[in-house]
Amino acid sequence: MKKTTNTTEEKALLKPFPFNSEEEYLLKLSNGRYVVAYWDCNGFISHYDDDTVEEEIESIVSLKELGLWKLY
Repeated sequence: MKKTTNTTEEKALLKPFPFNSEEEYLLKLSNGRYVVAYWDCNGFISHYDDDTVEEEIESIVSLKELGLWKLY
């Protein structure tokens, strides 16, 4: 996602943020599925089956931001 300004300079709209290995994230995948995962070894690991999430990710939100952190 890039935005072109009047000076034809491109800037990224989304800025990366550090993922915390102690938090879980809700990922929306490009195929429409949602996965709860955690960050480990430079990738997301599914909380359900401990497999690496290989699909393209459309959006990411921390469960802590949703108020669902550590409820189970």
